[in-house]
Amino acid sequence: MVALAFATMVYAGTTMETKLYSTNFQDWDAVSSSTTPTTKTFTTAGTNETLAITLAEVAVDPTGTNAKFTNTEVITAGYAMAAKTATPYIETSVLKNVTKVHFVHAATGGNRGWGLLCKAADATKWDTLSTAFCAQAGTAVDIDVNRENVQLRWYNLNSSQNAYMTEMAIYGNMARDFTNFERDLTQNPVTLPAGV
Repeated sequence: MVALAFATMVYAGTTMETKLYSTNFQDWDAVSSSTTPTTKTFTTAGTNETLAITLAEVAVDPTGTNAKFTNTEVITAGYAMAAKTATPYIETSVLKNVTKVHFVHAATGGNRGWGLLCKAADATKWDTLSTAFCAQAGTAVDIDVNRENVQLRWYNLNSSQNAYMTEMAIYGNMARDFTNFERDLTQNPVTLPAGV
């Protein structure tokens, strides 16, 4: 006599962190610095949200390099460059969940770089997440955000100098929902539904 064994598993509301969007700006078209904002739209990985990234007074050079950016552990070709004013920004549309942000910035001199702000979708005031200057050679920055329904905005830390960003990545939680299933564990091999 063969006994049958069945497994029933339920996973609901489980989340996992995923990279929603990343770029080294090599996948962007060239953009000229202008006070008229330029917006590019993407679909986030995992969560399939529409992500609009708006640039104002920021130029993009997909193949740009600079001999002063020598930290090859973090620097790649391609960059977004803030104009020498106080008003350049890179801003995202609202994302449902952001856990952390990674970016690399570099400079042609000292006391400059990109700062990072965030705000809730219904807020009027931006919260400061980072105001640290970069090393001329290039600095990687990792910042915990852990907010729901949030926008991100990078801005020029030194209005009389350019700021360069060579890489950006935004991470967030995505839901991992599984439905109930039963499997006969006496079968060899046991096959599970996709994703389990």
